[in-house]
Amino acid sequence: VTLRDITPPSIQCNDLTVSLNASGSASITANGVYNSGADNCGSVQPVSVEPSTFDCGDVGENTVVLTATDAAGNT
Repeated sequence: VTLRDITPPSIQCNDLTVSLNASGSASITANGVYNSGADNCGSVQPVSVEPSTFDCGDVGENTVVLTATDAAGNT
């Protein structure tokens, strides 16, 4: 019998408000967006967030995609 974990982790994100710096840019990290995660077989780790950089053209609400992985490599 071979057992496999094929269930992806579930994650909760933080709502963030970031301010542009004097150069008119801002950046965020996966850890800053990641609030918590759950998985059937272990821990969850944030991997990336896209987009992660913003400028004056992005003022207002923006949607980002947070990717996280579990111990089995499911994302």
